[in-house]
Amino acid sequence: MSRVVNGEPNVSAATIERVRQAIERLRYQPNPDAANLKRANGRTLTLGFLVENLADPFSAAVLRAIEEEAWDRKTAVISASHGCDPERELQIINNFLGRRVDGIILGPAKGRHSFRALEAAQGTSLVFLGALPMGVPADAVTTDNAAGAGQAADHLLGLGHRRIAYCGAVPASAGDVAAGERYRGFMAKLGQAGITSSDIPVLQNLRDAESARHEIARLIRSGPRPTAIFTAGSAGTAGAIKALRENGMNNSIAVVGFDDFPHADLADPGITVIAQDAEGIGRIAAERLFARMDGFSGEPATHLIPATLKERGSGEIRPRSASRRPSVSAGIS
Repeated sequence: MSRVVNGEPNVSAATIERVRQAIERLRYQPNPDAANLKRANGRTLTLGFLVENLADPFSAAVLRAIEEEAWDRKTAVISASHGCDPERELQIINNFLGRRVDGIILGPAKGRHSFRALEAAQGTSLVFLGALPMGVPADAVTTDNAAGAGQAADHLLGLGHRRIAYCGAVPASAGDVAAGERYRGFMAKLGQAGITSSDIPVLQNLRDAESARHEIARLIRSGPRPTAIFTAGSAGTAGAIKALRENGMNNSIAVVGFDDFPHADLADPGITVIAQDAEGIGRIAAERLFARMDGFSGEPATHLIPATLKERGSGEIRPRSASRRPSVSAGIS
């Protein structure tokens, strides 16, 4: 029976049919632990997926895409959150390995590698999410964060904004590699436009939406006030929305946020975002992991997935001086 259930070769069609009929009649359910001991290729048909927070909409969408790829390979996905705690990350990886998962897709704590965790995972196929593997021979799949933030800067500059606040981590203080890339990409575009970093209000190390709300409210109450805000993460975007609404400025200061979120189009105005391709990231991460598990031994590669600007209203608010300028077409009657 086990050879039929595990799909092993050299079993006659007649035998396969008899075993299938017996399975249906007896309502047989295979024992995964016992099956793992006997499977010809040594696999358990399980993957580990570990990120900061499974409740985050982006992480949930990535997981869903991975599950779709795994379903086609008759593989189950065991998922967990490490909460940016390296000790918890290590413990969960050890738990995955104790369950003999065939591979792990990992979004490292704080965007960095816990070398203790990586040492534990050696010998297991590994793909990184959102972090580039420095000195680690592994594939990585991540959003092109610098280019995405550059899109936001180009968009705001094109509307006439010159005093744009940046809300998010910066390279010198960021444990979050992705946020650091967003800062570099955004500031590079402003520099190309002749705007120096000293002219840009920077709010960094904001813990959550509430701390972002507090700091942005303080910024817009003190002069000189920015005409636009770029937030490098969804918590900052939520804080910006609250601060502007509470101060009656949600229709006078532009906001572009990095990362989409549910119901962003229902705000007043709708929130313009740089949207990550969660489905594409999850699909490619799973494809790379299965390729490694199947024996692909090529050089590890980093796959940068483009992000997309979604215009919904908040990012299309012009600075007041620019909004007062009539267009040529507006003057024709």
